[in-house]
Amino acid sequence: MDTKEAIYVNKSLLELFGCELSSEFYDYYGQSLLNLISPGDQARVKEEFTDFVESAVDEERFRGDCQILTADARTLRVFCDMKYSVNQRYGALVYISFVLN
Repeated sequence: MDTKEAIYVNKSLLELFGCELSSEFYDYYGQSLLNLISPGDQARVKEEFTDFVESAVDEERFRGDCQILTADARTLRVFCDMKYSVNQRYGALVYISFVLN
């Protein structure tokens, strides 16, 4: 949730958020999950995500809806599918998929 957490992007995420290059994505959003979320949903998403991560066990999933803010200032409603995973090398990871609603 905070700026010290890494966000790894793929081509689909770049397209969804209106960016051509990963460097453009990071310039706009930084390394914070909250920067991806529309301001009106940020408090709720932060609370839900924090609660999920604090109590999740390996392979547990959380699903919900929110609005994202694209680089060109569009607000899009998306379905989020989060998966908590414990990796032997990297520790706790959270995979998040966004699907247009």
